[in-house]
Amino acid sequence: MKKLLCFLAGLVVPLVGPAQTYNFDASKSLIEIHVGTAGALGFMGHDHLIQTRIERGSLLLSTNPSQSTVELLVASKALRVQDPELSARDRQKVQAKMESDRVLAVNKFPTITFKSTAVNLHTNRLLTIMGNLTIRGQTRPIVVTATLEQAQPRLRVTGRAQFKQTEFGI
Repeated sequence: MKKLLCFLAGLVVPLVGPAQTYNFDASKSLIEIHVGTAGALGFMGHDHLIQTRIERGSLLLSTNPSQSTVELLVASKALRVQDPELSARDRQKVQAKMESDRVLAVNKFPTITFKSTAVNLHTNRLLTIMGNLTIRGQTRPIVVTATLEQAQPRLRVTGRAQFKQTEFGI
């Protein structure tokens, strides 16, 4: 199975100078996780749409890209199954399975985090962010491609990454 992680974030600017720090606005920042099926038995699974808000995080953009950083934190219990084609009862079943010890183990691992290890600014709008994603206490490297859109005083960031759930013990 694969997960495609997408995020849309509204960030606010509190710093001036050669580097700017943008803090994620929890009321406007959204993470969408598209869980798909893959492999030989992929036809037996179901795709799911999961959403949550970014609880906290920041993006430091520096004129020296090697000093740029991104950090995100989401609460595992805040993830919500959104599958519009499922009945409310079936969504509840998927939600319970997702929160269970077999999948996210939300009581044991209450947060999911991402911390960048490198940020490459390709243009003033396109970023590649390498970093470590931690799910279920297991940390794995991922690459996020992101676009930036300035709308003073906010910066809108849209990013995508793809990874396998099995890499995190799911």
